[in-house]
Amino acid sequence: DKIGLHKEIDLQPIVFVLQKKGETLRTVMHDLLKNGELETAKTKIGQIFDLYAGEYQKGIYDRDHGVMHNTGFTGDVPFHLDLGKMTRDDSVKNTQVARNDLQLIVNKITIWVHSNYPQYDSEIQQYMNDKISRLF
Repeated sequence: DKIGLHKEIDLQPIVFVLQKKGETLRTVMHDLLKNGELETAKTKIGQIFDLYAGEYQKGIYDRDHGVMHNTGFTGDVPFHLDLGKMTRDDSVKNTQVARNDLQLIVNKITIWVHSNYPQYDSEIQQYMNDKISRLF
């Protein structure tokens, strides 16, 4: 596990056990922005937005908007790291509801960027606004 403890799992009653190693969005963004890779960082944000948009279309959303530590990447594939508050709700298929939920994600990313890489604030904010306009 993440603290280095080894555990044995009896696979007889388990339907499946599979976990891929990934990096949190926070880690990915930090690595990219510290190296000045702004365009790649924006692409990663766009992939996370696409992940959420695809879920909205299926009528599911994550009530835990801790996007910086609850989403991430395995290679170039975005995924949720913690599904504890994933919720089925067809109302999120509504464009305005989905846009409002995604705005909560934007706010979390904005706070993180402002706190850690304020020099990229305006460019990332503009990218996120443009991406939302294209999605909805």
